[in-house]
Amino acid sequence: MEKNGIFITYQYNEREIEGIEEFKKELDRNYSSQGRAKYIPSYSGGGEFILKVFFESDLGSFVTGAIAGGILWDVVKYAGKKFVLKPLADAIDRLFEKNKDGYKLKLVATSFIFEDIEIVIFGLSENYKDQLEQILYYISIRAEQIEKDHDCGFPIETIKLPYYCNEEQKYIEDSLSDRFGDKQFIKVIFKDGSCCYEDFDI
Repeated sequence: MEKNGIFITYQYNEREIEGIEEFKKELDRNYSSQGRAKYIPSYSGGGEFILKVFFESDLGSFVTGAIAGGILWDVVKYAGKKFVLKPLADAIDRLFEKNKDGYKLKLVATSFIFEDIEIVIFGLSENYKDQLEQILYYISIRAEQIEKDHDCGFPIETIKLPYYCNEEQKYIEDSLSDRFGDKQFIKVIFKDGSCCYEDFDI
């Protein structure tokens, strides 16, 4: 029997999100998962949600099998494991639908955590499927070149995005991805704790 190579954790503002119990049941039927209510600072009036998805795979192998094959939101099979994202996507779609009025669902931070790298994406919208495919493919290509360019002797540990640069030349996390027209950046954190910012130009 193939092992499902995905584990999920999530946090949410309990009183502000409709349909959370159905979401929990859906994930419990398809994944090992853990969720809990938590106070999350209100970025834009409530409905905040934080999601972490863990993969028993390195990023490159997953992207090759999933995105290159056009099956990210179906079933990806690799090294005796299977990665099934469709039930998660369906459950998130239903949360967006149930919360289209009122507070509205806000994916404040979505983390895809692979064996070799963590990718943290702020402010995904209802078009998150297309956004995620583009981001994962982009990072799988850029990461190796960034390591070569910076030559600090340590591999990349985490990439966070998007950021923008304010008038004081400080890089600010764009938690709602609502800085339309502003140039965007990714924050690259190496395993020694050093970091840099790179253009984000999907």
